[in-house]
Amino acid sequence: DDAAQEELGRMDISRGVELARTSLRANGLIVLLIALHMAGAAMLSRIYGFGVRFSFLGQLAFPASTYAVAGAALILWRLRTLPANPLQDLVRDVRSWNLGERIAVAAPAVLAFSFFGSSFGAIKSAIPQMHPYTWDATFAAWDVAIHGQDAWRVIQPLVGHPLISSALTGVYHFWLLAFNLGLVIACAASPASILRKQFLIAFILSWTLIGNLAATLLASVGPCFVQPMLGDPRYDGLMAYLRTAAEQYPILTLDVQQMLLDDARRGAAGLGRGISAMPSMHVSISLLLALALRRLRPSWQWAGWLFLAVIMVGSVHLGYHYAVDGYISLVLTLLVWKLSGMMAGYRPQPAVGYRLALD
Repeated sequence: DDAAQEELGRMDISRGVELARTSLRANGLIVLLIALHMAGAAMLSRIYGFGVRFSFLGQLAFPASTYAVAGAALILWRLRTLPANPLQDLVRDVRSWNLGERIAVAAPAVLAFSFFGSSFGAIKSAIPQMHPYTWDATFAAWDVAIHGQDAWRVIQPLVGHPLISSALTGVYHFWLLAFNLGLVIACAASPASILRKQFLIAFILSWTLIGNLAATLLASVGPCFVQPMLGDPRYDGLMAYLRTAAEQYPILTLDVQQMLLDDARRGAAGLGRGISAMPSMHVSISLLLALALRRLRPSWQWAGWLFLAVIMVGSVHLGYHYAVDGYISLVLTLLVWKLSGMMAGYRPQPAVGYRLALD
């Protein structure tokens, strides 16, 4: 018996070491990139005098609740036939699901991304301290040069109806759930998955290079804020339409925009705060989701491309962005996706026929 227990103990230790190695291979680069971002945020905070509060417990709520709901659903599904030995069956299922490996792989990534949200939010909130908002007039002019007039006026005949505008606000808010679900699913994916690694690296680099670096160098407030923040009445017509539409159907973005404006005026900082238009992170993350769907389930990719198109239209119609914010975000995100693929070790297949070589 003692020999058997010792053998079991050695097996447990060996299994633990192997799980640690698996987790390190799956998450080492992810954690390193996030650690570098956090260090960069701390350094910038000392240079420009803004605060960084690494608070992550609140950000753990979504992934924790998602995994809990998924686990409960799996248990209920397994127990649907009322097996004679439910506990024994559940233990067997847990082993077959490689739950220990899944937890070892997902937990470090989820914890790291919880810290990443704090450092990203701190940098975004400090954009006006690092670079003044000087690009809005330029981006508005680019929109006119490309479209012949302000981009929102081009699409207004198609979407400028209160019910459609309200629906677009719903999709625009659903984006938050979509990208969180994408992140949570990716964190729990197989540690051997190249797509997992590429998506998570691209997620970090998009928020860092596009959402922080490019957003600071190209600091702009966007159409909905140019009048209250910069005194430019150019988009008063769009905002007047949205306020009128809100009298018939909910236009949820108006409340969010007012909250962001109030936070900016009182200097509030943190995740979910800060004003930045160029480039559009809504477009960037929507493109990442579409690209991941394209590789994961090619037959589902139409849903990703449709979602991306709606987000691009909504970003302009709801006053958050100039059209060029989305165009530039598309280009930068594709470059990030390519770079992330190389970092993850992805080897794309040559494009055939008309298929775009987006991988």
